[in-house]
Amino acid sequence: GLDVMDLVARNLAANLAPGDPGLKFATLPTAEAEMLARGQLGRKSGGGFYKMTKNDDGSRSKETFDPEKNVWRPAIEVTLTEDLSRAETLLFSGRGAKSPEAEFVTKVLGGTLLYAAGLVPEIADDIVNIDRAMRWGFAWKDGPFQLMDRIGPKKLIARLDEKGRPLPKMLQVLKDAGETNFYRNNGAEFLGVDGVWAKVPAE
Repeated sequence: GLDVMDLVARNLAANLAPGDPGLKFATLPTAEAEMLARGQLGRKSGGGFYKMTKNDDGSRSKETFDPEKNVWRPAIEVTLTEDLSRAETLLFSGRGAKSPEAEFVTKVLGGTLLYAAGLVPEIADDIVNIDRAMRWGFAWKDGPFQLMDRIGPKKLIARLDEKGRPLPKMLQVLKDAGETNFYRNNGAEFLGVDGVWAKVPAE
Protein backbone atom coordinates (compact mmCIF):
# COMPACT_ATOMS: atom_id res chain seq x y z
CA GLY A 1 0.00 0.00 0.00
CA LEU A 2 1.05 3.61 -0.55
CA ASP A 3 0.85 4.23 3.20
CA VAL A 4 3.53 1.61 3.76
CA MET A 5 5.60 2.99 0.88
CA ASP A 6 5.37 6.45 2.44
CA LEU A 7 6.57 5.12 5.80
CA VAL A 8 9.47 3.34 4.11
CA ALA A 9 10.38 6.56 2.28
CA ARG A 10 10.28 8.58 5.49
CA ASN A 11 12.48 6.00 7.20
CA LEU A 12 14.99 6.19 4.35
CA ALA A 13 15.01 9.98 4.47
CA ALA A 14 15.76 9.88 8.20
CA ASN A 15 18.43 7.19 8.10
CA LEU A 16 20.34 7.31 4.83
CA ALA A 17 23.69 9.04 4.94
CA PRO A 18 24.02 12.47 3.30
CA GLY A 19 24.76 12.07 -0.40
CA ASP A 20 23.33 8.54 -0.58
CA PRO A 21 21.75 7.99 -4.04
CA GLY A 22 18.68 6.52 -2.37
CA LEU A 23 17.72 9.90 -0.92
CA LYS A 24 16.22 11.02 -4.21
CA PHE A 25 13.65 8.24 -3.81
CA ALA A 26 12.85 9.05 -0.18
CA THR A 27 9.65 10.97 -0.94
CA LEU A 28 6.58 9.96 -2.89
CA PRO A 29 6.15 11.62 -6.30
CA THR A 30 3.37 14.23 -6.43
CA ALA A 31 0.76 11.99 -8.06
CA GLU A 32 1.32 9.19 -5.54
CA ALA A 33 1.30 11.65 -2.62
CA GLU A 34 -2.09 12.89 -3.81
CA MET A 35 -3.35 9.30 -4.01
CA LEU A 36 -2.13 8.73 -0.45
CA ALA A 37 -3.93 11.87 0.76
CA ARG A 38 -7.17 10.59 -0.79
CA GLY A 39 -6.79 7.24 0.98
CA GLN A 40 -6.20 5.48 -2.34
CA LEU A 41 -3.77 3.02 -0.76
CA GLY A 42 -4.21 -0.22 -2.67
CA ARG A 43 -6.28 -3.36 -2.34
CA LYS A 44 -6.93 -2.84 1.38
CA SER A 45 -8.70 0.47 0.70
CA GLY A 46 -10.61 -0.65 -2.38
CA GLY A 47 -8.07 0.47 -4.93
CA GLY A 48 -4.73 2.05 -5.61
CA PHE A 49 -3.43 1.97 -9.16
CA TYR A 50 -5.91 -0.83 -9.83
CA LYS A 51 -9.33 -1.78 -8.48
CA MET A 52 -11.92 -4.45 -9.07
CA THR A 53 -15.50 -3.30 -9.70
CA LYS A 54 -18.49 -5.60 -9.22
CA ASN A 55 -20.91 -5.44 -12.14
CA ASP A 56 -24.73 -5.79 -11.95
CA ASP A 57 -24.54 -9.35 -13.28
CA GLY A 58 -22.14 -10.37 -10.51
CA SER A 59 -19.03 -10.37 -12.69
CA ARG A 60 -16.02 -8.23 -11.92
CA SER A 61 -14.14 -5.71 -14.03
CA LYS A 62 -10.60 -4.50 -13.47
CA GLU A 63 -9.92 -0.78 -13.72
CA THR A 64 -6.68 1.18 -13.89
CA PHE A 65 -6.14 4.60 -12.33
CA ASP A 66 -4.62 7.26 -14.59
CA PRO A 67 -2.66 9.55 -12.21
CA GLU A 68 -2.18 12.24 -14.88
CA LYS A 69 -5.91 12.65 -15.53
CA ASN A 70 -7.12 11.51 -12.10
CA VAL A 71 -9.66 9.15 -13.63
CA TRP A 72 -10.36 5.43 -13.64
CA ARG A 73 -10.46 3.57 -16.94
CA PRO A 74 -10.92 -0.08 -17.95
CA ALA A 75 -7.69 -2.04 -17.55
CA ILE A 76 -6.01 -3.05 -20.79
CA GLU A 77 -4.52 -6.51 -21.01
CA VAL A 78 -0.85 -6.24 -21.94
CA THR A 79 1.02 -9.01 -23.71
CA LEU A 80 4.77 -8.67 -24.05
CA THR A 81 6.81 -10.28 -26.78
CA GLU A 82 9.61 -12.52 -25.56
CA ASP A 83 12.33 -9.90 -26.13
CA LEU A 84 10.42 -7.48 -23.90
CA SER A 85 9.69 -9.97 -21.14
CA ARG A 86 13.28 -10.93 -20.29
CA ALA A 87 15.70 -8.46 -18.73
CA GLU A 88 18.71 -9.74 -20.67
CA THR A 89 17.09 -9.05 -24.04
CA LEU A 90 15.01 -6.06 -22.99
CA LEU A 91 18.02 -3.99 -22.02
CA PHE A 92 20.69 -4.90 -24.52
CA SER A 93 19.51 -6.48 -27.74
CA GLY A 94 16.97 -6.45 -30.53
CA ARG A 95 13.91 -4.23 -30.54
CA GLY A 96 13.90 -4.11 -26.77
CA ALA A 97 17.11 -2.08 -26.55
CA LYS A 98 15.48 0.91 -28.31
CA SER A 99 11.94 0.59 -27.00
CA PRO A 100 10.12 2.83 -24.50
CA GLU A 101 9.84 -0.28 -22.32
CA ALA A 102 13.63 -0.64 -22.31
CA GLU A 103 14.10 3.03 -21.43
CA PHE A 104 11.69 2.68 -18.52
CA VAL A 105 13.27 -0.53 -17.22
CA THR A 106 16.77 0.90 -17.58
CA LYS A 107 15.85 3.89 -15.43
CA VAL A 108 14.06 1.86 -12.76
CA LEU A 109 15.73 -1.54 -12.66
CA GLY A 110 19.12 -0.37 -13.90
CA GLY A 111 19.42 2.18 -11.12
CA THR A 112 18.35 -0.39 -8.55
CA LEU A 113 20.95 -2.91 -9.69
CA LEU A 114 23.76 -0.35 -9.68
CA TYR A 115 22.71 0.85 -6.24
CA ALA A 116 22.84 -2.74 -4.92
CA ALA A 117 26.27 -3.24 -6.49
CA GLY A 118 27.60 -0.38 -4.40
CA LEU A 119 26.26 -1.59 -1.06
CA VAL A 120 28.78 -4.39 -0.43
CA PRO A 121 30.28 -4.41 2.15
CA GLU A 122 28.47 -1.34 3.48
CA ILE A 123 25.19 -3.04 4.43
CA ALA A 124 26.08 -6.71 3.87
CA ASP A 125 29.31 -8.66 3.88
CA ASP A 126 28.62 -10.28 0.53
CA ILE A 127 26.32 -10.43 -2.47
CA VAL A 128 24.57 -13.57 -1.24
CA ASN A 129 22.96 -11.76 1.70
CA ILE A 130 21.69 -8.95 -0.53
CA ASP A 131 20.24 -11.42 -3.02
CA ARG A 132 18.56 -13.40 -0.25
CA ALA A 133 17.16 -10.26 1.37
CA MET A 134 15.49 -9.25 -1.89
CA ARG A 135 14.17 -12.75 -2.61
CA TRP A 136 13.00 -13.55 0.89
CA GLY A 137 11.88 -10.09 1.99
CA PHE A 138 10.56 -8.62 -1.24
CA ALA A 139 9.58 -11.73 -3.22
CA TRP A 140 12.02 -11.08 -6.07
CA LYS A 141 12.47 -14.16 -8.25
CA ASP A 142 16.20 -13.39 -8.52
CA GLY A 143 18.29 -11.12 -6.33
CA PRO A 144 20.07 -8.13 -7.92
CA PHE A 145 23.38 -9.94 -8.44
CA GLN A 146 21.66 -13.02 -9.83
CA LEU A 147 19.76 -10.71 -12.17
CA MET A 148 22.97 -8.97 -13.22
CA ASP A 149 24.41 -12.38 -14.06
CA ARG A 150 21.43 -13.02 -16.35
CA ILE A 151 21.86 -9.65 -18.04
CA GLY A 152 25.64 -9.89 -18.24
CA PRO A 153 27.82 -7.84 -15.86
CA LYS A 154 30.28 -7.06 -18.67
CA LYS A 155 27.47 -5.38 -20.61
CA LEU A 156 26.65 -3.23 -17.60
CA ILE A 157 30.32 -2.33 -17.14
CA ALA A 158 30.69 -1.44 -20.82
CA ARG A 159 27.58 0.76 -20.68
CA LEU A 160 28.88 2.62 -17.63
CA ASP A 161 32.37 2.99 -19.13
CA GLU A 162 30.81 4.31 -22.33
CA LYS A 163 28.95 6.97 -20.36
CA GLY A 164 32.00 7.82 -18.25
CA ARG A 165 30.29 6.80 -15.04
CA PRO A 166 32.20 5.25 -12.12
CA LEU A 167 31.65 1.56 -11.45
CA PRO A 168 29.85 0.57 -8.24
CA LYS A 169 32.00 -1.43 -5.81
CA MET A 170 31.11 -4.99 -6.83
CA LEU A 171 31.20 -4.31 -10.57
CA GLN A 172 34.69 -2.88 -10.07
CA VAL A 173 35.66 -5.98 -8.07
CA LEU A 174 34.37 -8.23 -10.86
CA LYS A 175 36.21 -6.23 -13.53
CA ASP A 176 39.50 -6.21 -11.58
CA ALA A 177 39.23 -9.96 -10.98
CA GLY A 178 38.73 -10.57 -14.71
CA GLU A 179 35.52 -12.48 -14.04
CA THR A 180 32.33 -12.55 -16.10
CA ASN A 181 29.74 -13.40 -13.42
CA PHE A 182 29.04 -12.99 -9.74
CA TYR A 183 28.12 -16.66 -9.32
CA ARG A 184 29.59 -19.83 -10.80
CA ASN A 185 29.30 -23.60 -10.51
CA ASN A 186 25.49 -23.47 -10.83
CA GLY A 187 25.24 -20.90 -8.07
CA ALA A 188 27.30 -22.88 -5.58
CA GLU A 189 30.07 -20.25 -5.42
CA PHE A 190 30.02 -16.46 -5.31
CA LEU A 191 32.55 -13.71 -5.91
CA GLY A 192 33.60 -12.07 -2.66
CA VAL A 193 34.40 -8.42 -2.11
CA ASP A 194 38.07 -9.46 -2.12
CA GLY A 195 37.73 -10.86 -5.64
CA VAL A 196 38.06 -14.44 -4.39
CA TRP A 197 35.47 -17.18 -4.96
CA ALA A 198 33.73 -18.60 -1.89
CA LYS A 199 31.13 -21.27 -1.24
CA VAL A 200 27.53 -20.07 -0.93
CA PRO A 201 26.34 -20.80 2.64
CA ALA A 202 23.41 -23.14 3.07
CA GLU A 203 20.03 -21.43 3.38
